[in-house]
Amino acid sequence: MTINIKKAEEKAGIHLQKHGLDPANAPKMRVGICLDVSGSMSDEYHEGHVQEALGHLMGLASHIDESQKMDVFLFHNHAMQCRHPINRNNAESYVDREIIHGGHSLWGGTEYSPVIHKAYEHYFPEMTHLHTRDALSGHHEKHGGFLSGLFHKHSHDQVQAPASIPQPTSDPVLMLFLTDGECSDESHTIRALEAGKNLPLFWAFVGIGHHSRLLREFAEESDAEFVNLPHIRVDDDALFSAVISSKLANWLKQF
Repeated sequence: MTINIKKAEEKAGIHLQKHGLDPANAPKMRVGICLDVSGSMSDEYHEGHVQEALGHLMGLASHIDESQKMDVFLFHNHAMQCRHPINRNNAESYVDREIIHGGHSLWGGTEYSPVIHKAYEHYFPEMTHLHTRDALSGHHEKHGGFLSGLFHKHSHDQVQAPASIPQPTSDPVLMLFLTDGECSDESHTIRALEAGKNLPLFWAFVGIGHHSRLLREFAEESDAEFVNLPHIRVDDDALFSAVISSKLANWLKQF
């Protein structure tokens, strides 16, 4: 499938302008994408729809990623990272080459927390307490309670993280997240997302054909966005209208 990244970049630029961002001077950061590779998504990969969506989203990454690429993470019950990020030069047949035939375990169930931790490990290597479920649980037990009060609680009511936690020194990150189903690890996912709320990271969650209560609630109370698409087979205008939201634009304007 031929991908016209230049056209997608132009469309993304138009949508950035609608929110008061100059595409030529958009803030530079790192961009990644978490892709659901659970069994229910198999047809979307084999029929080329995920490949097309990646091509569209490369148009956005071209404006704001400092290297004009997207790191690609995969998840079902486990999390993986593709060996090569997607960029202009390797975008053609990326899904077939790097995902379907990339030597990965695919088409399992749906758990969000492993890939959230995988992203933390990649972008914030110094924040070791966020890199795995076990590391976070151990840190929580050691420092007792600062992760309590998950959801439905105002930030000024939450106990602050202890000073022993290192502060992130990495560049800001825009993390796209595409999934077509609810997760089976809700408590681990809540804990993982809450633990990273103070990082310079924006989660742009895209629910494909479903309205995720969990992701929607998290987005309502944090620097994150949740949007719903009826299916992944949408054109670049529809995709950018959903993903490039006022909330994302306001976050980008901080940098």
